[in-house]
Amino acid sequence: MADKVSVEDIGELIQTIGRAQARLVAMADALHGHRGLAPSLRGVLLCIEANGPQNISRLAELCAVSRQFLQRSVQALIAGDWAETQPNPRHKGSPLIALAPRGIDEVARIHDLEAPYFRNLAALVSRDELTCTLRVLACVTV
Repeated sequence: MADKVSVEDIGELIQTIGRAQARLVAMADALHGHRGLAPSLRGVLLCIEANGPQNISRLAELCAVSRQFLQRSVQALIAGDWAETQPNPRHKGSPLIALAPRGIDEVARIHDLEAPYFRNLAALVSRDELTCTLRVLACVTV
């Protein structure tokens, strides 16, 4: 039987996640910030890429952020020509948010710039370690 996990152990896990998140935000800012793309905007672009055009409410749910935060992010993406609105056949008052041509190019650039960092990280962990980590993180995000 596995050892029980203590409240302190979970606290350490949460602190480690916070430090990792801060490092990832700093990396994203260093890689993409000079083009005016804040880490939060990068996340929304990648969410649109992964899920296709969505309305604001659905994007907020997919990105796990408030609708208001997502609305501000989308406004910034549209102002920067990274995203655009499209008609929503299901709801005329709730347009879909899609990648604009500049956004499509930016997503490709994001993947190109981040790939070396991801390859380095992939070399440090095994498939079993990654699977276990993903399982634990899924519990944290419930």
